[in-house]
Amino acid sequence: MPIHTLNKNHISEIVMLQQQTPSRNWSPSETEDMLSTNWVKGFGVFHDDVLIGIFFVKTIAQEAEILELAINQNYRKKGFAQRLWQHVKEHFPNTDFFLEVSEHNTPAIKFYQKMGFKQIHSRKNYYGPGDDALIYTIRPDRK
Repeated sequence: MPIHTLNKNHISEIVMLQQQTPSRNWSPSETEDMLSTNWVKGFGVFHDDVLIGIFFVKTIAQEAEILELAINQNYRKKGFAQRLWQHVKEHFPNTDFFLEVSEHNTPAIKFYQKMGFKQIHSRKNYYGPGDDALIYTIRPDRK
């Protein structure tokens, strides 16, 4: 299944896919704004020309913040998130990645830990009372 860079033609599919996630969903205009910048890249995995997974990353120099990783619920636990992550790592070699995730988002936490991310900090009540943000990072091997 191919992975492509996302653009404005994919906005409605991105918004629909994101509605299946527990995170705060972006509006179509927010999605368009992000795709219009030079520092945010979106990648999508497709099955039969249908977008089934997205990965958004914001880059500045050799640092990247993972903004969103979402897989259609019918395709979860089939390796698509891992394929997207591998694609992003190859696209941004020698880049340090970090992300914030709700302490209650157990599937995401397990995934990132499995990929080698380490928790470095937390932000108390970041997502609301009793919902801390856990901050994870991964630093690639330098050559």
